[in-house]
Amino acid sequence: MADENVNFEYVNALRMNGYEVVSTEEYGKGEKDENVLERAADEELVLITNDLDFRSKAEEMEHSGVVLYRDQRIDPGRFVTGVKAIERAYTESGLHNRLEWLEQWIR
Repeated sequence: MADENVNFEYVNALRMNGYEVVSTEEYGKGEKDENVLERAADEELVLITNDLDFRSKAEEMEHSGVVLYRDQRIDPGRFVTGVKAIERAYTESGLHNRLEWLEQWIR
């Protein structure tokens, strides 16, 4: 799940690479962070966001995983590469209650 702050180029790049990405914009803008994280957990989706508020929310709440990034100028191809690297690393254990920084996975 991509929150409303995720550049749509990234959403499209992930979709073009076979990921089923739901954007929170499809549910409507302005949903509270807690509700977004709860919805992602209920649907067993990893949340991708650049909203730093989710860093503390991820520590406070149960979730299916959070991928956080800061650099909004990442090339969409590199963005997908980072997501794929995280996915490969956590295939068996999953990202349950983990937060990963995307930039650390981009080489």
